Amino acid sequence: MVIMFLIVMGFMGLRGMPWESDPEVDIPYVSVSVPYPGAGPQEIEQRILMPLEDSVSVIDGVENVSSTAYENFGQVVIEFNLGKDVDVAASDVRDAIDRTKAQFPEDADQASLYKIDINAMPIFTVGFTGNRAPRDLRKLVDDEIRPRLGQVAGVASVSVTGGEEREIQVLANRDRLDAVGLSISELASIINSQNIDIPSGSIKEGRREYAIRVLGEFKTMDDIRNLLIKTPFGGKVPLSSLAEVRDTVVEPDRFARIDGEPTVTINVVKQSDANTVQVAKDLRATLEELIGPLEDSEEKKGEGAPKSGILPADIRAVVSNDDSEYVMESINDVLDSLLYGALLAAFVVFLFLHNFRGMIIVALAIPTSMMATFLPIGLGFGFTLNMMVMLGLSLSVGILVDDSVVVLENIERHLRRGEQPKAAAYNGRTEIGGAAVAITLVDVVVFVPVAMMGGIIGRFFFSFGITAFTCTLFSLLMSFTLTPMLAS
Repeated sequence: MVIMFLIVMGFMGLRGMPWESDPEVDIPYVSVSVPYPGAGPQEIEQRILMPLEDSVSVIDGVENVSSTAYENFGQVVIEFNLGKDVDVAASDVRDAIDRTKAQFPEDADQASLYKIDINAMPIFTVGFTGNRAPRDLRKLVDDEIRPRLGQVAGVASVSVTGGEEREIQVLANRDRLDAVGLSISELASIINSQNIDIPSGSIKEGRREYAIRVLGEFKTMDDIRNLLIKTPFGGKVPLSSLAEVRDTVVEPDRFARIDGEPTVTINVVKQSDANTVQVAKDLRATLEELIGPLEDSEEKKGEGAPKSGILPADIRAVVSNDDSEYVMESINDVLDSLLYGALLAAFVVFLFLHNFRGMIIVALAIPTSMMATFLPIGLGFGFTLNMMVMLGLSLSVGILVDDSVVVLENIERHLRRGEQPKAAAYNGRTEIGGAAVAITLVDVVVFVPVAMMGGIIGRFFFSFGITAFTCTLFSLLMSFTLTPMLAS
């Protein structure tokens, strides 16, 4: 019953472990970017980066501060000591930015803060094509598809690239501006001040109170062209007499293509504690509900199943990247290796002991020890089912049979001396107990230092060392309990 309890609890721990490619590792780096349009690197260094460096360098736990000045923006990267909570570090850096804001130029933009997270990479990329203009396709993806994918459980962010975004351009005529006494910055300020919706108080009528808003946003192109611009000389002229107003698209600085075709691409980033496999499965289900059957990037256009989604039939979705497939293939490969390794280990035991029942007893020690291992690593340490955990399990296959083989061989020796099965099982296990513990401790002293390695590499190998260490101890427990019980 004790062994069954461990197996059941281990199964519960295994079910709750998210499937990931790599262990969850917090890299103690925080990056700060401050845009300063129109400024050169030297000006950004003196007016942005130096005050910011002085402010963040006094934060507790800072290991190194490096900065780079570019055209139009500067970037500061802060490295913290290993063990520093990244969320706490980001909060401290945010406070330092708030203290330094007063020293920044007035025309500098808002600073952006980023935590460097290896899990914040896109896990799912899908491209959309259709028989329509790139601008219309981008609008459809932005308005209809992106919000639905953002509602999927476990999704942290959804970004869209490719296509064309609408842009209203006001191309001012310099001579006409000079004629009415306006500068380009004054014209821009006037346009911005007229394109706003603002609250304007309230009106009470008896027991009712009505909120009032002044609606001033532009609705049509004619609203912009007919906007009256007040000149310094006291007159008013329409904007169309000072500038040409165009309804066009943003000049692209990124292009998205799948199979050589221009496309609008969506990249999905999952939450750090979400299950990659489950999130990708839910994303596919949502896309199939919207569009119909999906295609992989290597499939040719027109070879998919007939469309059955709620969006127009010309919209085609092609999945170009799905990390869940790589995760599932990798873990399934390791699971196959575990299975073959366990079967071969049991077969080798049969070749040397020439006892079919003994082979079954030793073979049972492998899955029971592994399943019990998921209790502490899944429910206790909160590991994900990643490559390092599976590597620790696969490396432990050979170790798991050592203790049981030693105990079982000694029990066989007592049986050959004529002892009853129960007495032989008890005496055989008791007599060889010290040797079994020594064998286990030899493995433990190898894996525990691996789990305690320092640096970022040590964070990756922590789950490997703990898994192998735990699995080895459970193999000792099985050799002292399950193996002699079955042998009796």
